[in-house]
Amino acid sequence: IAAIALTIAIILAVILMMSSGRNQRADTDGSSNNDNRSGGLGSTTASPTTNSLRTASPTFSSPPPTLGIDPSSSPSRSSQPTIAPIKIETQSETFNVILNILASDLMGPPTYINEMQFADESSIPYETLDWVANIDPYTSESILTIESTTTMRRKLLDRYCVVHFYKSMDGPNWIQQMYFLTNIDVCAWNIEVEAYVDGIKCSAEGFVEEIVVYENRLRGSIPIVIYHMQLLNLELPNNINIVGTLPTELGTMQNMEQIMLSNTRIGGTIPTEIGLLSALGYLYLDGTDVDGTIITELGNCHQLKELTLQGTQLSGTIPSEIGRCTRLLGIDFSQNEIGGTIPTEIGRLTDLVIIFFYEAFITGTIPTEIGNCKKASRLYAYSNLMTGRLPTELGNLWSLDHLALYDNDLDGPIPTQLGLSSALTLLFLFQTKLSGTIPTELGNCTSITEFEVNSNMLTGRIPSELGHFTQIRELWLLDNLLTGTIPTELAQSTTLGLFYFSLSLISGTIPTEFGLLTDLSDLQGDLSLIQGPIPSELGNAQSLELFSFTRTFLSGTVPIELGNLKQLEQFLVSSTYLTGDFDPVFCTGEFNFWVDGYFFTSSCSDNEQDGFKSWTVCSCCTHCVPSIMTDFVHLQPPPATCGDVYVACDDNVYAPSCDQCPMAADGQNQICARSCWMNETSGECEKRTEFGLEVPL
Repeated sequence: IAAIALTIAIILAVILMMSSGRNQRADTDGSSNNDNRSGGLGSTTASPTTNSLRTASPTFSSPPPTLGIDPSSSPSRSSQPTIAPIKIETQSETFNVILNILASDLMGPPTYINEMQFADESSIPYETLDWVANIDPYTSESILTIESTTTMRRKLLDRYCVVHFYKSMDGPNWIQQMYFLTNIDVCAWNIEVEAYVDGIKCSAEGFVEEIVVYENRLRGSIPIVIYHMQLLNLELPNNINIVGTLPTELGTMQNMEQIMLSNTRIGGTIPTEIGLLSALGYLYLDGTDVDGTIITELGNCHQLKELTLQGTQLSGTIPSEIGRCTRLLGIDFSQNEIGGTIPTEIGRLTDLVIIFFYEAFITGTIPTEIGNCKKASRLYAYSNLMTGRLPTELGNLWSLDHLALYDNDLDGPIPTQLGLSSALTLLFLFQTKLSGTIPTELGNCTSITEFEVNSNMLTGRIPSELGHFTQIRELWLLDNLLTGTIPTELAQSTTLGLFYFSLSLISGTIPTEFGLLTDLSDLQGDLSLIQGPIPSELGNAQSLELFSFTRTFLSGTVPIELGNLKQLEQFLVSSTYLTGDFDPVFCTGEFNFWVDGYFFTSSCSDNEQDGFKSWTVCSCCTHCVPSIMTDFVHLQPPPATCGDVYVACDDNVYAPSCDQCPMAADGQNQICARSCWMNETSGECEKRTEFGLEVPL
């Protein structure tokens, strides 16, 4: 029976070569079996938009316009040349039969394998065909016996291409072999990994549609032979030894829906032929070595839903044509050398959920059109060169969860409209030049967990409405010009873990209500105007690890209740007005401040030469400093009137006056950050301007 079947196969091969229709490739309507493990933006984990893969493709009443690509210039799948019968004398009859069946495919575009390669026993084409014909019994028993010549030919081609792929990518050294090169259907060459399938996946008709191999030590260049298959999905992420470039032949894969080559060493430019992939929905090239510019032809990929180019060598600007991809759900152009402005056309992408531009060279202002992206959940544009004000239209992003715009040259006030983004959980606006007050409207964002506006020029009081942050974990207000006292309402945020307000003009006392904050681990107010005693109620804040109030006006003795803080690692109160004996509180053996990373500082060191006398006793302090330091104005308790000079230099130290600030590296006095004085004529307090800032008293 096997001999008869082989004879029939030989006859069919001859018929195929003589037939005028022998060059037509059958198309199938098999649906994809893709899982949803397509990498999310900037990673190869789950997509930020769950179940977004394999959504129905939209239809157009007329073909969408192209951006200069002529589809007719792309290699055609039906343009295989007529090949005369081939026979490798040293090979088996089966080898020659299969070679003649596949010759018009393999010897045509895009591979152009020649007869000499099939005769060269050291070549991958020869090794592949030799395995398929002579070693693999499945080919003869299950493929060559298929009655339909079209089906038989495509299954032979699929099997050949997959074996060629395996041998080209150093298959024997893969971590998981996934049943590759076993005598079963190629559609079973896969394994299940964490509920997902790695390996080969096929359509319902049994034709290969997906090659999915995650982090499996693939090595070498992706062989062009795979472009003979009608693939829908190519996923090879986290294989750091994959090299080469993206070939122009990608443009021939008209059915391709997803390309994921994240974290490989693929380099070169993005071929413009990708613009021919009208079905492409997902393109992940993050963490690769691709360079050049973002091609404008991507605007032809009208089905594109996720575009991830993070962490590459790309430069240039973001093309405005990206606004044509109106089905985009996520874009990531971060950690590149991309510059220029954010195109206003981003406002056309109304389905965007993820918007990432961080750590690049983006300039200009944030376009107001971004307010049209009302479904946006995360907007990261930090560490760029952007200028101008925050657009009030940010308040239109009602679904916004994370907003990170820090480390830019943005200025002006925080828009009150941000209070409309009630879904906010993370607000990072630090290290910019924002001014004005903290809007009370932000209290409407009750789900905020991290609020960081430090290192700005914010003025005014801390709004009591911040106490509405019922889930807050971190509150960063340091290095601003904030005034007034700490609102007791902050103690309503019982989840508060970190509270930093150093380098500010915050005054008054530490609220006794902070003893209710059982999750509070860090409390820092160095270089502020905080005064008065440490409240004994803080002894109830059992999670406290850091208490840092150096160079403040704390006074009185350390309450014995602080000895209950068994998690305390750093207690920093040097250069304050605290007095008394610390030993009964901290030097009882319950604390080990001498372990690396643990510190306990206070003013417990005499310096008779300079006339300083210690104010505290502390035998277990890691650092003892004089109670008064030569470059600090702690000559008397906090001033009762503004007639007493109180200034902070640029390197965050106090001095009697601006001209007595320490010298900078260039030998000049550092700029004085803030001060107040009394008008000698009127006897009233005045505001003083320092480096262009009017500082309220």
